[in-house]
This record gives sequence, C-alpha cells and structure tokens, in this order.
Amino acid sequence: MPLSIMERQIWMRWRDRHRRDDLDRHMVIMMMRMRKIRMIMILLMMMMTMMMMMMMMMTMMMMMMMMMMTMMMMIWILVDYDIGLYLCFELCVWY
Repeated sequence: MPLSIMERQIWMRWRDRHRRDDLDRHMVIMMMRMRKIRMIMILLMMMMTMMMMMMMMMTMMMMMMMMMMTMMMMIWILVDYDIGLYLCFELCVWY
C-alpha cells in the first residue's frame, strides 16, 4: 500500500525525531562512560603516586636504619676495643 505524500512526511518526521533521541541517548551514555573512565584514571594515578611516595619513604627509612645500625656497630666496636685495650693495659701493669 503506497503512502501518500502527507503520510510519508509524517513518517519521516517521526523517524528523524526518534533518530535524534537515540543519538542524544547514545551521547549521554558515552559522556557518562567517559566521565567514569576519567575518574578511574585519576584514582589510579593518585594511588600510584601514593605508592611511589610510600616506597620512597620506606627506602629512606631503611637507609636511615642501616646507617644507624652501622654507626651503632662502629661505636660498639670502638668501645669494646677501648675496654679491651684498657683491660690489657691493666693486666700488663698489675702482672
């Protein structure tokens, strides 16, 4: 059944309007998706920076602890050495 010119115009208008609605809906969905992706990316970057900072802090703490331990060992060795020398000297003097 062929459509009349009027019916065809009405049908085309209806079709175009629905197409536009579909396009708008699609655009909104895509924008929401993009926002979501952007938020996730920002969160990931923040987490990465936090992890990097924590790793740097941990390495610094480890280095400081190593330095403190070496200093303590050196002091300990020096003190032990001094006490050893002192005892040796005392023993040599007394005996």
